[in-house]
Amino acid sequence: MLAWSAFYPYLLPWVPTCANPVMDQELRRAANEFFTRTRAWCVWLDPVTTVDGVREYNFNLPANTNLVRIEVANVGAV
Repeated sequence: MLAWSAFYPYLLPWVPTCANPVMDQELRRAANEFFTRTRAWCVWLDPVTTVDGVREYNFNLPANTNLVRIEVANVGAV
């Protein structure tokens, strides 16, 4: 994975006086929006055994990720 600084040469012509922390913040925001809108990145999670009457479950997510939506769920799968 590239560091945010790898993208600075593409940004600096448009915002030459922008501070590096601000560029990092905006690159992170843009990446988050891109992957949320396009669904270009997804992760298959480990199976969860459900229990009758339990309505909430914890998912073990990869580090530094957010659960945006559950695309597929199977019932009765082995």
